[in-house]
Amino acid sequence: MGGAITGLSIVIKLTTTNKKWIAKMRYQIIARRMSPPDSRHYQHIVAVQWRANGQVGQSTRQDMVTALEIGHTAYVQGSASQSEVGVKEDNGVKYLRSYANDYWDDNLLSLPTF
Repeated sequence: MGGAITGLSIVIKLTTTNKKWIAKMRYQIIARRMSPPDSRHYQHIVAVQWRANGQVGQSTRQDMVTALEIGHTAYVQGSASQSEVGVKEDNGVKYLRSYANDYWDDNLLSLPTF
């Protein structure tokens, strides 16, 4: 995992895997970067900005996909509820996508861009 994700020092939860302790982070996704910039498709999210433990950072799509695959979690906060962020694979490419009530939704696309 690279970039800003590795720099957080506060631990939310610890679990053990193969006798190693892994810090589990909970990221609130607060903004998205698209390419092309005016796209409205989740496949075009190239980076996300997040908040965790009072810190703000950003990660590429691939870095956040990796974080989610190793057990970290992320969500999008709406006005009345939140949607989890998961990894959706299309044609062998892994993307970030939000979901609620067992259905994929477009809440990531409702976030501001950066």
